[in-house]
Amino acid sequence: MKKLFLTSAVCMGIACPSFATVTSNSDTCNDTNLGTASGTANLEAIWTANTYSEPAGQYLLYSNGTISQHQTCPANSVCEGFTDETFADASMGIKSCTAVSEEWGYTGSDAYPYSASGTSSGGMCYDTVTATCSTENPYSDPHGTVNYANATASAKTYLNDDDRDVMVLDNPASCAVASLTCNTGYHSTGTNGALANYVNANTVWDENYVRYKSLSGTGSNMGSQTGLALGEYEVKWADGTTVHGMAKCSATNGTYATTGTPSDTNGGYCWCDMTGYNVTNGLLQTVASPSWVFYGGNGSASNCANYCAHYCATNVQNYSAFRGALFGSLGANMQCVANTIDIDWYNGNTKVESNQCTYDSTITLPSQPNKTGYTFNGWKIKASGNN
Repeated sequence: MKKLFLTSAVCMGIACPSFATVTSNSDTCNDTNLGTASGTANLEAIWTANTYSEPAGQYLLYSNGTISQHQTCPANSVCEGFTDETFADASMGIKSCTAVSEEWGYTGSDAYPYSASGTSSGGMCYDTVTATCSTENPYSDPHGTVNYANATASAKTYLNDDDRDVMVLDNPASCAVASLTCNTGYHSTGTNGALANYVNANTVWDENYVRYKSLSGTGSNMGSQTGLALGEYEVKWADGTTVHGMAKCSATNGTYATTGTPSDTNGGYCWCDMTGYNVTNGLLQTVASPSWVFYGGNGSASNCANYCAHYCATNVQNYSAFRGALFGSLGANMQCVANTIDIDWYNGNTKVESNQCTYDSTITLPSQPNKTGYTFNGWKIKASGNN
């Protein structure tokens, strides 16, 4: 009893903490609600932090006591989006690419500090580099010398590639084969295929650049599914060029990155074709008779249906041999081809025959002429003007 009496006495001598709250005009003015029965009562506001959500590519900006929602992620930042997160007196849903690089283990000069506005994935942070065109778009002709549009070009390496050897040209046309200096007896065809600049140009693994829909519909899908048929894929480059195609699961086996004729019998072998393309945001061009290119086996037919479109897209995105087979003549560069030479054969001043030959190939001789009193010993170059 003595102990209880002392505790009560202490509470009578000093103000004891109150856990009451005042929340409406009808609350009673008393020591229970105010903590005191006289003098001055000091009350402070009670706050519960709100929760906010932002879609990928946007963030919540808190600046100078003002909240601005749904702000586009600024350049050199990443905004992955979030749902029902509690406000903590700071901007929400934004990180610098430098910070993301550090999280991935890249610091200092190895960091990937840049990004485009609206970036929603840390893998899209990049570093700027200078590409050597002869390295990034290797091409040689046995009968001439290649001349590139530029010796070097601007490019990027991306954090999600995890390999600085993978360069993505800002504009594949900057490393185009511009012309050929052909050897004697050869001339250039003078034109490249519409997709020649993209055979050796990798692109970015991101849903804004690569999208596809599985043949099963419930398997591996990526990016917006709007407008995609089952098994369809689309791959885009930085300049807006896109390639479109279809996946096919067949019972027919094949050789990687080689064209073939898969049967329509369903099976576990994955084949890919190209149904259309556009160059630098141009009109979509339809490929009239696309060739099927073999990727590989996926085990069962059901596995193939789940993943074949994925493999078609990834191989177009990152493997030049596969792109070259898929693009066919559309991916071919100009060539040095042998000249055709017209030959007129004379017996004296009389033309006896005319034919042609191809430079560096054999000559087809005409019938042997006759001349009274002479033995035929072959042919020589006729003196100019001696007709």
